[in-house]
Amino acid sequence: MGPGSIDDTITFYSELTASRTDGVDLETAAIYFNDVVGSAHAVNVAVGRRIGTYTSFQNHGSYFADLMMPQVPVTGLYGATSDPFVFNDNHNGVEVNGVLADRFDYSLGLAAGTNLDARNSANVYGHVGCKLGGSTLDGEHTGGVTQDLDHETSLTLDAFAYRSISRFTDASDPPALTKDTSVTFGGSIRAQRRELELDAGVVFQTDDHVSSTAPNTSTLSQWNELSYLIYPWLAVGARVECLRVAQDGASAVSDLKLLPGVVALVRPNLKLTLTASLEQATGLPAAGWGAAGLDAAPADAMSNVNLEIESVQLQLWAAF
Repeated sequence: MGPGSIDDTITFYSELTASRTDGVDLETAAIYFNDVVGSAHAVNVAVGRRIGTYTSFQNHGSYFADLMMPQVPVTGLYGATSDPFVFNDNHNGVEVNGVLADRFDYSLGLAAGTNLDARNSANVYGHVGCKLGGSTLDGEHTGGVTQDLDHETSLTLDAFAYRSISRFTDASDPPALTKDTSVTFGGSIRAQRRELELDAGVVFQTDDHVSSTAPNTSTLSQWNELSYLIYPWLAVGARVECLRVAQDGASAVSDLKLLPGVVALVRPNLKLTLTASLEQATGLPAAGWGAAGLDAAPADAMSNVNLEIESVQLQLWAAF
């Protein structure tokens, strides 16, 4: 990670990852121009490679998963052999965002998306959010109320829309490129009462070509996460993720994932997580559930897998 500031209004952030299987990847590299015009926090501009702003809170706000909003590479579920497009992933682009009247925030963005040719996708998206009660979104005009958990009783509502075009290769028509146009709508809610927090959201996406031969496909992704801070360094809770994919003229397939867990910040830069993954599935897409990070494996599109333990993981995360 490489965060820093150039002056009081210009900051930057970069993240480089390395793994034995995927090699070295520049995941994030963006520069942020803050308070560009108008009142403080009203207009900011972000330029570079990053995940867009779709909620009032940062994307990695889950205790038990990498992202609060699950990533669903729909074309990957149907056999894309190139990197499948996911709207809530790191893409090159520019975004204007800000906070208005302390409790309303917005974002408008243009992103390059995923393509195997030289043409830009010109993906567009927008988001609006509102926070009722508790601390303000920008930390301003607090009315003398302390901005901490002991004074936090709030409800935050968010909604977003995203339109994308991606070009990819798939197993049914190599090496030609398949063009997929998708439209996505989503919303989320965060309810907080001191140390108790509930996050829930839903995303509905339509794709006209998840493969060169596939009909229109609709995807519904829904998630819920309940957590409680026993101590400032210890959280317990669970996630529930539901995924349903349906193609015109075919039966829908679905997967349900339960993820109970415990998270401990054993040192300021060391996080220890213990989670169990339980899944059940009804059918499966053409390429299986693996592209979405799911492990349930029915025999075919018409078979079922009852709720079963897929894994128990003990992980240690470090930041430097």
